[in-house]
Amino acid sequence: MRAVIFTIALIATGCAGAPSGPPTRVISKASQTVPDAPPATKGGAIDPALVLDAKRRGYSLVNENGEILYCRQNLRTGSHVTTDLTCLTEKEMTQLHEQTQRVLQNSQLQVPPPQGH
Repeated sequence: MRAVIFTIALIATGCAGAPSGPPTRVISKASQTVPDAPPATKGGAIDPALVLDAKRRGYSLVNENGEILYCRQNLRTGSHVTTDLTCLTEKEMTQLHEQTQRVLQNSQLQVPPPQGH
C-alpha cells in the first residue's frame, strides 16, 4: 500500500511543473537564409567579427522580415532526432555572450582552496 501511495505522489510531483527554457523565436519555413551577408551595426558599418564568431558556434544567418537573426538547431533533450530552432537578434547574441563571460569569471573566482593533506 505504501508503494502505491509513494508512486502516485511521485507521479503527481513530476507532473506538477514543466521546465521552462529560454525564450526562443519561432521562424517560419518561408524565411530566407542569408548566405554570407554580415549584419549592419547602428552606424551602418558591417561587423564581420560577430558573424565569424557566430558561424564558429554553429549559428546561421536568417533574414526574417528585414531583420537579421542568428539561428541554430539544437537537439531536444532526450532525443537524437527532434531539434529545436533557436533564433537570436544581434543584441540578444551580444547579451548571451556577455552573460556567459560573467558566469565563467564568477565561477573561476569562487574556486575553494584545496582540501585534505
